[in-house]
Amino acid sequence: MRLVALVFMLIVLSPAHADLLDDCTQGKKVEAKIRGCTHLIEQERFRKLPPNTQALVYYSRAFGYYERGDLDRARLDTTEALNLKPDDMRFILLRGTISYEQGRSFDGDGDKAKYEASLESAFKDFSRIIETEPSNAQAYSMRGLVYHDRSKFETAVEEQTKAIGINPKYVDAYMRRGQAHGAQALLRKTPGARERAMDDFRTVLKLNPKHREARKTLQNLRDFVR
Repeated sequence: MRLVALVFMLIVLSPAHADLLDDCTQGKKVEAKIRGCTHLIEQERFRKLPPNTQALVYYSRAFGYYERGDLDRARLDTTEALNLKPDDMRFILLRGTISYEQGRSFDGDGDKAKYEASLESAFKDFSRIIETEPSNAQAYSMRGLVYHDRSKFETAVEEQTKAIGINPKYVDAYMRRGQAHGAQALLRKTPGARERAMDDFRTVLKLNPKHREARKTLQNLRDFVR
């Protein structure tokens, strides 16, 4: 959050709320973040803050709800943030990510219509970000997940490769690309895909030696015989 906005908040809000402000905007503990943001939003003085600052508080609480796994509340707060600041790409990225995660939940429940609608909503948000910020690695990587879920594995690989090109240390992008290569190997019998998947999982472990999923998946691919 910009220093000017923080100073403005400290002036408008009473000193007693300074700790809540810190929890909301800087806190690492999810419940403290949510609690701090909620107390701020409930204050009458909160409405005196600039719209952009209000939006950041809603966004911060939305991210807290997302980390908690409360996707419905995360979406509501993200909507509030976007109503106040419609073109903030951070908010749009979070909304797209929430849509993607909700889609996976709908898929697990067997609701194909809501699943497809959620994926399409996520796809549009990630595409909008890429059009505005073509160097946004997260947007490429998340759009790659949508392609993966639609069984477009080759395009998923391309999207993750673009993300890696922007950020060569992006662990999640290597992991996701490895999974797309793995799907090509297992489902499409694509020549060389198994080896490329293993290379990606090795890179994940090089960047993060404690990555359990990469280690387990790498071992499974080693045991896999076409």
